[in-house]
Parts: sequence; structure tokens; C-alpha cells
Amino acid sequence: MSNRCFVDTNILIYAHDREAGTKHEKAARFLEDLWDQQSGVLSIQVLQEFYVNVTRKIPKPLSRAQARNVIEAYAAWLLAVNGAATLVRLRISRNGTAFRSGTVSSSRPPWNWVPNGCFQRTRSMGARSRA
Repeated sequence: MSNRCFVDTNILIYAHDREAGTKHEKAARFLEDLWDQQSGVLSIQVLQEFYVNVTRKIPKPLSRAQARNVIEAYAAWLLAVNGAATLVRLRISRNGTAFRSGTVSSSRPPWNWVPNGCFQRTRSMGARSRA
């Protein structure tokens, strides 16, 4: 369980959007693997974005009750939490990061993107340098 994987909103949406074709199949299979390995990580923001999108924006939206049930299941995963310190740490104006993307990505440290489509914990948990 040392390799944790931060899951982006789009992967959750595709996994629950049966109209998404091969993206649905791949995302569902990917999440099944994470469940089996007990290695999935989510943030509150990702779950909020998931809820809005699957209840309003996909071709065949889930009911609010269905979406709540999915979120309750994912609550078993370790959640990355954003607080006021996260917002202070973002320095949005310096690096041009969009606020929404910045808060999602700031949930990830110390995570590194790896080719299998997830973020994995880095070895060093030391302090990050400030620019």
C-alpha cells in the first residue's frame, strides 16, 4: 500500500458515465484496480466536482441519490484535505495556475505524476523549496 494514487475528477466521471465508451471502460477498470490495491486517494474538491458533473452534465446523469451513494463509497479512500494553508501556499499569480486546478493539484503534494495515470507518493517527505 506504499504507492498511493491521487485520482482526478475526470477519471471518476468517465468511470460512472456509461455513455463514455472506451473511456468509461478504461476508467472503471482503473478504479477497480485501485480498490483492489487499496491505493486510491481523493480530495473533497474532486468529489464535489464529480457530483456536479454526474448529476447535471453527462448525457445520462445519475440521480442525486446515486451520486451520493458513489461519494459515500469513495469516502473510504484516504482524502487529501485543502485548508487555508493550501490556499496561501498556491501563489497563483506567480505561476499562472488556475485557481480550481491549483487547489486540486495542491492536494497532491508530495505526489508525483507517473505514466499509469495517477500520482504516487514521493520518497522524500521533506519541506518544499519556496520560490
